[in-house]
Amino acid sequence: ERSKRNNAAATKAWDDEAKAIEKANRSVEEYHASLESQRYANYDIARSLFTVSAAMLATGTATVVAFAKWESGMANVARTTGVTGSVLEKLESDLQGLTDVLPVTTDEILQMATRAGQLGVAAGQVDEFTGTMAKLIAISDTLQADTGAEALARLANLTGTKDWEGLASAIALVGVNSAATDAQIVKTATEIGQAGAAANFTADDVI
Repeated sequence: ERSKRNNAAATKAWDDEAKAIEKANRSVEEYHASLESQRYANYDIARSLFTVSAAMLATGTATVVAFAKWESGMANVARTTGVTGSVLEKLESDLQGLTDVLPVTTDEILQMATRAGQLGVAAGQVDEFTGTMAKLIAISDTLQADTGAEALARLANLTGTKDWEGLASAIALVGVNSAATDAQIVKTATEIGQAGAAANFTADDVI
């Protein structure tokens, strides 16, 4: 009887030890699996952080580049218009405002303002001229910022008008009611203006 009890106890002890070893092996396997999962998790986190950092860096770089281009463009505007100090600050604010309300780029705004100064538009009228041209460019498929501004300024000089808004509206109206493009209308009007300058043609006469 005692021998049976001893054998049973030994068997139980053996079973318990085997279970303990099996449990320990499972724990080791689970630990290794957790390390592998953690390694991939850390990799995913690092990759995500890198992606976010790269995106933030790209955004920051684009902002710096855009700011530098704007500052360079405004320097050209100041050079051609001759405005400085608070007048230049006011002009810059007005030009920036145009990009918020009209579907034109900052490059186009700066090009038109620069051309206005080169073509003799009075410093106090540069913002009005640029705003008018921006509206015309926004609705035209054929007029470009640089060449369009030059053509409108030349036409205004030939006819002696300072009513940029009225001149641009007249060009747009002719474009709507004819088969000619805006660019063709401006080109033809400039040619007529050159020929009619001696006859004192007004802007209305030319258009």
